[in-house]
Amino acid sequence: MQFENELHPVLTQAINSIKFFSKMKYVFYLKDRHGNYLAMTDYAAQVYGLENIELVMGKSIIDFMGKNHPKISKQTMELEELLIKSDAETMSAINFFSYKDNVHARLVLRTKLVDNETSDVLGILCQEIPSGLNNECMSIMDSLGDNLDIKFPDASFNPVIDKLTLYEHEICFLVSIGWSLTQIQNFLNRLYREHSRSLDAIIKKKNAICSKFDLEFNHISNLKEFLVKNGVYKQIPQSLLNHLQGSYMVH
Repeated sequence: MQFENELHPVLTQAINSIKFFSKMKYVFYLKDRHGNYLAMTDYAAQVYGLENIELVMGKSIIDFMGKNHPKISKQTMELEELLIKSDAETMSAINFFSYKDNVHARLVLRTKLVDNETSDVLGILCQEIPSGLNNECMSIMDSLGDNLDIKFPDASFNPVIDKLTLYEHEICFLVSIGWSLTQIQNFLNRLYREHSRSLDAIIKKKNAICSKFDLEFNHISNLKEFLVKNGVYKQIPQSLLNHLQGSYMVH
């Protein structure tokens, strides 16, 4: 639960608070000024997929998540370093991540803990609560609407998606949530800068997808109707999910 070694009373008090909430469904954790974990609630460990809290005590997010999730790990360290160096007492950020409790976006509230006598930064107390999304992820989710049930890559079998290549799945997913071909071109070119595609190439791929499913007309509206009918909008491709994962500061 904790990593105590003659800790400052302010940090000890924060650890005791986390102990109090540990058995409840709250995501609380405490880090020292270097980003190393000092305490964490049981539920926080659960949603991050940790078998044992003690395995991360005294370690940073880079140590236990950096290999599999380098983007969000790096961004987290950068945001916390920014908070420590700033005059701000708190910072809010959006984490978009495949949490183990099927919540895919949380608002992260960070509070800087300081020594009242010296004003030295001692650590950061963090709380995460389910929230909305940011950047391209916000745009994608806005396109889905409030009543659509988006699923993630471990969703059940879909016979239409099964016939698509990854590239085709990306295009079809974005078409199904209402994006234009120009929006899709611009987004995919930002996502894959080394494989830039022209609008004509996107149109040809859209036509090829229509032919694959024997659609009578290859207009984008006909393709969208077919894809929505077959639930393609419910399953975001893993590649897009990987791109959207990250930690983004809320201004």
